Amino acid sequence: MAGKSHSAHSFTSELYKEKSGIGFHYIEFPKDAEKIFGKKGMIRVLLEVGEHQFRRALIPTSSGFHRIIMGEEIRKAIGVKTGDRIKAQIRFDPTVPELVIPEELQSIFDMEPDVEQQFHSLAPGMKRQICLWISEGKKVETRVNRALEILRRFQSGRFKFGK
Repeated sequence: MAGKSHSAHSFTSELYKEKSGIGFHYIEFPKDAEKIFGKKGMIRVLLEVGEHQFRRALIPTSSGFHRIIMGEEIRKAIGVKTGDRIKAQIRFDPTVPELVIPEELQSIFDMEPDVEQQFHSLAPGMKRQICLWISEGKKVETRVNRALEILRRFQSGRFKFGK
């Protein structure tokens, strides 16, 4: 496969809202991401819209194109709503996001090493999402309860992630 392109790739996309599931917003990358970046699957990119820059991922779809999820914070920052056209550019992001394990989750790991092992078998994005969800709790009690919920999920087998 070809090497990764670090040059910027400009495109314009409508801001769509997914109708099924949780109804997330996204833009479509209309080019052959695999050919451009030399990589299959999810591709970490730097997204630039106007003067704003965001670390995002090109996510492959079953239709063959890639999309970029546009969360509420991003939509507010760039001032767009569903149906708006967005001029953007992306470039490959070689940095690996640092995983910061919240203290409350680390306490669970210290007591339950098998849960820590299961956690580390997850995909990087899932690990980041779990850590973010726990650390976003404003109160210690909320963060502890969220860490305990992750423990319950691993122990009950309510979700099975990883390989």
